[in-house]
Amino acid sequence: MVAIAACGCVAAIVSGQLGVLALPDVAGAIGRSAFDASWLTTVYLAAQPLSVPLAPVCVAAFGPRRVLLWAAAGLAVSSLGELLTNSLWPLTVLRAVQGASSGMFPIMTMLLVMRSFPPAKGQKEGLLLFAAATSVGIGLAASLCGWLLEVFGWQGPAVFQLVWATGIGIAVWMRFAPSPFARGPVASADWRSYVLLASGCACMVAGLSQAERRFWFESDLVVTLLAMGAGLLLLACVSLLRAPAPFIQLRLLAIPTFGWAIFMALTLRFALLVVAFVIPQYLVRLQGYRPENLGDVTIWLLPVHLVAFPLAYAVSRWADPRVVLMIGLAAFAAAAFVNIDLDPLWAADQFRMSLVLLGVGQAFFVFALLLFATHGLGPPQGPTAGTLFNLTRIVGQAAGAGFIATLVTEREKHHSHVLVDQITAYSDVAAERTLMLARTFSAVGSDPELSRTQATATLGRQVSDQAFVLAYGDGFTVLAALLAGAALLVWVLPGIRTPPEKGEDI
Repeated sequence: MVAIAACGCVAAIVSGQLGVLALPDVAGAIGRSAFDASWLTTVYLAAQPLSVPLAPVCVAAFGPRRVLLWAAAGLAVSSLGELLTNSLWPLTVLRAVQGASSGMFPIMTMLLVMRSFPPAKGQKEGLLLFAAATSVGIGLAASLCGWLLEVFGWQGPAVFQLVWATGIGIAVWMRFAPSPFARGPVASADWRSYVLLASGCACMVAGLSQAERRFWFESDLVVTLLAMGAGLLLLACVSLLRAPAPFIQLRLLAIPTFGWAIFMALTLRFALLVVAFVIPQYLVRLQGYRPENLGDVTIWLLPVHLVAFPLAYAVSRWADPRVVLMIGLAAFAAAAFVNIDLDPLWAADQFRMSLVLLGVGQAFFVFALLLFATHGLGPPQGPTAGTLFNLTRIVGQAAGAGFIATLVTEREKHHSHVLVDQITAYSDVAAERTLMLARTFSAVGSDPELSRTQATATLGRQVSDQAFVLAYGDGFTVLAALLAGAALLVWVLPGIRTPPEKGEDI
């Protein structure tokens, strides 16, 4: 059961990445700008917090079999609907259904691990499986997206979702035992807190997702979404603390290991975006890469993950989990540091070492956080741990992407301003460079004026590219510094000793 849910988790993570990678093709196919089409990815992410807190209640009332069948059916039906339309607003509704359905698989995987494997009896191995399931899809997404777009066109991601959702649904139908319906969990559920928490997280994710495109607080829409999200989350916290039977036990955050793990999952999630955002954006912007080209870069994560996750598990058996966490953060910092001196000629080959370090960091970091987040918790606390960990994963991803995108944009403006000030009509360097480019163009053409115009345009593009290179370098520098500092601060966490496995010497 856990293995089937984990396969669905991998496919769900891949599906989310496919939506981002294929967005330019989708926008062109439906005749909309990338700005308008960005709502397709926004609603996909914003709908996931609606289903994550709902999963524990549904499992208690209907059983995991029905919950996963509903999630697979919702994803399959919405993907089929996407194949039958090419209009933005119907696609937006369908993407929201896809987001809510796919968001069920990670939380269901973690819930099944927590309720099926007690500590010292397989829980650590189950958590390792969950950590790998939420990570390995990042390395597969770009290669798969390139193949799907080539074979099926812009609807390729929908075809993939339809196929895997159908397969997972069949597997769940065959291998999961039916559970009787229990009315009690539905009748006694803290629905007020659920509505406040789910809608607050959804507003926050939507606002963070659109913030960089709309210049943050210059947009009334972004301000409204973020203010509503913050207000609803505050009301949700008050409601959860006052509820006689809250579906999320916020008091668990007072446990140092759990509270710090959730905090780090929320604030350091951006480290994973080095590969999911910064490197792909750099290659798309500077080298004109398509998804199939990006696949040649990110596919390196797959063999690294296959080695790094078992290695993280092996280290955790003899070392303090803080050592595992520190190795992960240090590898993240090193992955950013090796890219500080990038230049406009960098392509896939120059990023391979960074991806190796990133894959190692991802395995150690995510697995160690799960060890801290679940330390000392039993099956009754499993819903709280699973819900908060997955909500922070979603919100942290949106916040990290917005932070990095804004950092790169603002630094590009700064560097562009500095460079443009040096490129004037009276600049000897600019004149010499323009003359050299004009001679190059004259060698293949006979119109001197056209050659000079082309030379001026080329110089402008080179200045813009250089500004972006410097901005991305600044982004890597900030990431390296923050993550290196976080690696050193790991030792403020309380030490934990995981229970020995059955038959293992103490």
